[in-house]
Amino acid sequence: MKLYLLVEGEQTEKRLFRAWLGHCFPQLSEVQTPADLAADTFFLLAGMGYPSYLQRIPQALEDAAQHHVDHLFICIDSEDRTYEQRRSEVAGILEAAATALQRRGLQFLGRIHVIVADCCVESWLLGHRRLVPRQPTAEDLLRFKQFYDVSLDDPERMGCPTHAMSRALYHHDYLRAVFRHHGQTYLKNNPGIAREGNYLAALRDRCLDEARPPHLQSFRVLWDVWSEMGGRFEDEESSTT
Repeated sequence: MKLYLLVEGEQTEKRLFRAWLGHCFPQLSEVQTPADLAADTFFLLAGMGYPSYLQRIPQALEDAAQHHVDHLFICIDSEDRTYEQRRSEVAGILEAAATALQRRGLQFLGRIHVIVADCCVESWLLGHRRLVPRQPTAEDLLRFKQFYDVSLDDPERMGCPTHAMSRALYHHDYLRAVFRHHGQTYLKNNPGIAREGNYLAALRDRCLDEARPPHLQSFRVLWDVWSEMGGRFEDEESSTT
């Protein structure tokens, strides 16, 4: 199996997806260039954020066609657009890129998966229900929780106060406050404990929890695809990480 992943940012998503792939598909090895793709390997391409990743989609599709990739993933954030709007935007670019390739006699024969985090990867990471303390003592975390309790309500549905610069930035700052409560650090270039298997297990358990209203449904799209591909993941959720 050969995987090609074009991910939203330069650092966070590459580190997260690399770690999560290791938990779910331990047989896969990372390669540094598309030309090195062989059986049981994956390649990660940083999209460098919006709108830069849009310009990288045609090259990703061409690489995937030339090197006979089985699964091409476009993993991005919806940010200030709706989930459907972002998927539609990417679908349009993919269609145009596929048409251009066909004119050159190239065709991608694998499967394409557009994974849109609603609204960003930090929204997913706020889905670790047990990581959020019941009674925060830090003022900033208390304010975040009073605005929206992500341990009870779906993080993907959280908006932001009017004073916040953006919804995505608010989700990022909320996550950092949660990490600080546990003496942990979350940085764009170091997602810390979010890379660990039991953290991924917490997100899996929340999106698959049928006893409560559905949460993390954009994350579940990724989870369902990886499960369908034969991803194996038996870790258990822990209370903190």
